[in-house]
Amino acid sequence: MSYSIYPSCFICGTGKSVSLFERFGKYTIYSCVGCGLQFSEPRDYDSHSYDEAFQGDNDFSSLGYIARLSSFQTYPLYNFERFILRWLRCSVPRGSFVLDLGCGGGVMLYHLRRRGFQPLGLDVTPSSIQRLQEQGFTAAVGSIDSYPSDWPEPVAILMLEVLEHLPDPVDFIRRVATRFPRSYLIVSVPSSRRFTLWRGTREVGDYPPHHFTRWTPKALTTLFKNYGYTPRVFFPFLSPQNISGSGIGMFVFSLFRKQSGAPTTSSQKPIRLDIRLIRLKQVLFLPIAAILHLLGVRDISMVVVGTPSFLTTDND
Repeated sequence: MSYSIYPSCFICGTGKSVSLFERFGKYTIYSCVGCGLQFSEPRDYDSHSYDEAFQGDNDFSSLGYIARLSSFQTYPLYNFERFILRWLRCSVPRGSFVLDLGCGGGVMLYHLRRRGFQPLGLDVTPSSIQRLQEQGFTAAVGSIDSYPSDWPEPVAILMLEVLEHLPDPVDFIRRVATRFPRSYLIVSVPSSRRFTLWRGTREVGDYPPHHFTRWTPKALTTLFKNYGYTPRVFFPFLSPQNISGSGIGMFVFSLFRKQSGAPTTSSQKPIRLDIRLIRLKQVLFLPIAAILHLLGVRDISMVVVGTPSFLTTDND
């Protein structure tokens, strides 16, 4: 079957076939026959939407932006974030500079600093950067092209839950690889083996204009190899707090929700109660997570670690 009337996959290259996957409002979502990447047309990125989300001013706010910004010191980590921190501790010298590109509310900056690294944060949202600077973090508004000249070269670069938001992820990875060819590149994206997909559903945030792409391991490794990295894809253990769609999960969740309400910027009490709920789910649903792991379900996000070419050449 030919799909030549559709746009070409920007990972596989010109000539690869794509099929129409679904329509969502003004967006058309295509699926690549070759690498499995799903991408939307158009991809009309608006960085102001994310700044508004951190201030609670739009529909993105309900996706966790406020809670993680206001409570980054106590907000529970997902297992994929713990995996990345463990990998860094085993692979990168203590005291190294680590850049969190798209640092958001600063959760990883806080945990990197706690583990003895020197974190650097870049993000396009002025409101979150201002708060991080007030907390003593080295952070600046901008992206890879506006990396401050007085900052050191990072040993590793994190891009956690960033790639799927970008209108042109290929060009962005190219610019990162060109600017810092000697740095590890660690990327996380929503996992193709996460719990919600296993149940046959998809989160509301996994649609444009929030997410423009949906990644597969093959698409990620192809992208990394194209820019000189040796990639390894990891699927961390399912975080128990992600199991909220089962009967018992929804029951416990509803009990706490009646008391707490939705997170707000005007009061920290609802956010603290939400964090207690997450911690409770971590304990209650651990046995369920173990069973789901045996069935092939993994954490909310998968991780790809890209080793720069000069390191792989030295090890040959």
